[in-house]
Amino acid sequence: MRLILVILCFLNTVDIVAQMPNEFDFSTTNSSGTLLGQVQLNGMYADSEDWIAAFDESGVCCGASQIIMDNGISYINLSIYGDDATTVGVDEGVNNGESFSLKLFDASSNSIFDYEIDGDLVLLQNWNNTNGAPMPGYSNPNDVYQFSYLQIDFNQTISACENDEGIVLTGGFPEGGVYSGIGVVGGVFYPSVAQAGTHSITYTANNQEVNINAIVHPIVTPNIVNNGPFCSNDQQIALEASVSGGVFSGQGVVNNLFNPSLLTAGTYLINYEVEDSNQCNLSSNSFFEVFQAPVANIITDGFLLSSDVTVGGMTEFLWSTGETSSQISVSESGDYWLIVNDDVCVSDTVFAEVELSHSNITQENSLHYNFEDKRVSISNIQNRSNVAFYNLSGQKLFDFNVKEQTQFWLNQYPSGVYILVITSHNHRFSKKISL
Repeated sequence: MRLILVILCFLNTVDIVAQMPNEFDFSTTNSSGTLLGQVQLNGMYADSEDWIAAFDESGVCCGASQIIMDNGISYINLSIYGDDATTVGVDEGVNNGESFSLKLFDASSNSIFDYEIDGDLVLLQNWNNTNGAPMPGYSNPNDVYQFSYLQIDFNQTISACENDEGIVLTGGFPEGGVYSGIGVVGGVFYPSVAQAGTHSITYTANNQEVNINAIVHPIVTPNIVNNGPFCSNDQQIALEASVSGGVFSGQGVVNNLFNPSLLTAGTYLINYEVEDSNQCNLSSNSFFEVFQAPVANIITDGFLLSSDVTVGGMTEFLWSTGETSSQISVSESGDYWLIVNDDVCVSDTVFAEVELSHSNITQENSLHYNFEDKRVSISNIQNRSNVAFYNLSGQKLFDFNVKEQTQFWLNQYPSGVYILVITSHNHRFSKKISL
């Protein structure tokens, strides 16, 4: 008994300075017994700012004291008060035969923990009024009261896209806590509200907090690179976007190839969808314009070739001879082609085969052109024939009928290339003349 009294005197020399929690408020009475021992929280000694208290079966606090530290060991010197028999109807403390329990206030986490073993509350027996002296069974300062608590956890990985639907937060342990943070509403994280970036989400339970980082990836609108304009006779186009690997869809699109030839002139909405490296679904659309390309034919009339535009407008012509008029004259047999283009589109190339006959009209040496005086002499004409003179645009400048031979002058015409044509009943001869 002397040893115990010495310990009590040592413990009572420590001043109580830490703030006691309101839950540990108690009333002193004229009966009490003291519980001695040590206290640990999750295997670690408690702190000098922590408190321990006793509660009766009705949940009434029957005494509380601050933890006493000595050489790194946390000691308990807890006076537990009995009920005052003189105050009928008022419960101030423990009655004889009534059990009591212990609670520990951890100042570092501002949390109160029950003294439990394997998750069950421990009810201590045999409280005695010892007039403040250590109670039998509770007088050993080396008895360790081991408190434990469940460490909260937040085990949920969030890597979302800015356009994702809300994500239900489920990773908090133990259950029943509260989630908070930017974009968190009612236990759901909304990436579109938080927007792109890294955001801290907090889970709070048992007066503890734990955080995770939620990553929200930005949504980039992919750019459709080759969106026209197109012509109705264009070959199929392999569609491309700034973010590759997706799928194009819309009228005229087959296997990511746009086929203007399948469409009529008009405007078409083309869509593109792709999943990026963050597994975010991206999409965009663009209006494709298809213009009607000119459609042309070549009308042949002997040495005259004329353009015949059946569809679309036109502004320019280009012949295989390099000429750019709507009609040309040719002096030689062969294959000729024509391309017609308007402000936007170019026609397909059209071809014509021309067969010119020179026989039975005249020989080459029977037609003579004197460059000095611009005189043309024709002889040995076997049949009555027509002589006609054309410029390269196909315009007939003059013609006349002749038999056997003739001559004429061309000095009234400007310098350039012209076509001289001699036509009989069933034959035609043509020659280029340069003035």
